[in-house]
Amino acid sequence: MQLLAAMTSVMTTAAFHASARGQIIEANALFVQLMRCVPGDDWRKSVSQEDRTLLDAFWNAIFIEAESLHQPIAFHLHGVEDNYQVRAQAVTDETGAVVSAVGTVVVEATTSKRRWKTDPVTGLPEHDAAFERLEELSSNGKPFAAAVILLDPDDAGDDLRRKESASQLLSTVRPTDLIANTIDGRFLLCAAGVRSQDAALAMAERMTTALASSSISARIGLVIPDHDAAVATLVREAEAGAYASEPGAYGFAPSD
Repeated sequence: MQLLAAMTSVMTTAAFHASARGQIIEANALFVQLMRCVPGDDWRKSVSQEDRTLLDAFWNAIFIEAESLHQPIAFHLHGVEDNYQVRAQAVTDETGAVVSAVGTVVVEATTSKRRWKTDPVTGLPEHDAAFERLEELSSNGKPFAAAVILLDPDDAGDDLRRKESASQLLSTVRPTDLIANTIDGRFLLCAAGVRSQDAALAMAERMTTALASSSISARIGLVIPDHDAAVATLVREAEAGAYASEPGAYGFAPSD
């Protein structure tokens, strides 16, 4: 229990040590009590569906980018209204290989926010979830970028292609990013902390490359707010950038 003792030496909190697959290797009493409703030994299985893809991406990133600082992720458990937050870091052996991870889970607060429906094909939340996240970042004055991804009509009308598109997009984003379904084969991405056009363009390049690896064509429009425009206006600007781009390309809305 030395790893857990080190994590809880500063403050009393629920702590765990887990394998790359999510199985708990050891946990303190607070974690066991907190997760008593979780079936089996994979605590992530009790996470609500709309948060599972985000949490899985966060978990995988810990093992892929072991030396990076990963921001904490908020999530919900089935049938529980509290907000939870998980922090974790990789554990390496003497060769530097990642073998497991240690983390803590804390209760943030009880929330009255709406839990968004998810698309049965892609598993992504509905577009209002992204709008809410954009509103939150905008109202708090936090830097962010938004992207509208327009699939080719043939791909947008094919459930298997749409599911593959969602999978490829999720493989490129950070754990703190949010991708949601919109209408007519569109996706809306909210990326917190993006401050420059170069960073937004690099993000779009990663998405375009990932989609192309599955022979999926999309137009991607970008926007970085530099004024107090409404979120709906920002999304329209990103849409304009998508429509102005060629299939398989990306860009910002044309200047007036």
